[in-house]
Amino acid sequence: MVHGSYRDTDVPISATSRFTPARFDGTWHVIAGYPNAFLPSCPGQTWQIMSDPGSIDVTCGSGDRPVLSSGLGVDPRGVLRVQTSDLDSRSRAFWVLWMDEEGRLAAIGTPGGEMGWVVSRGTELRADRLAAATAILEFNGYDTGPLKSGEP
Repeated sequence: MVHGSYRDTDVPISATSRFTPARFDGTWHVIAGYPNAFLPSCPGQTWQIMSDPGSIDVTCGSGDRPVLSSGLGVDPRGVLRVQTSDLDSRSRAFWVLWMDEEGRLAAIGTPGGEMGWVVSRGTELRADRLAAATAILEFNGYDTGPLKSGEP
């Protein structure tokens, strides 16, 4: 594992074929994530994604003011590119590694492995779905030991 990375970068990373920009629009709750220096760590973190025009707003708890608000390039292959100078350029590509069939749960990672999340449409999550998302992170080279439940 590279310093500052939770992922073995020798393992190929892949985006899911289930992704479409329209399926990813809306509110996502961070169910689990890796601690990182780029995005704020906060309880009840949610992402509001819009693919057209592309944008991401990250809020914490019940706060109505985003802690991160940025443009977002949405690649139909499942790569979200955050358009901000606050993130290191190679960390700006958030790959949607997996989505469940219903489009309610997703695993997201970065090629460098500095960040990764499990996000859900709701706050309740079945254990088997979380296990599936965790297995996908592992398949893509992530060490899931440091994965934190509830917030990055």
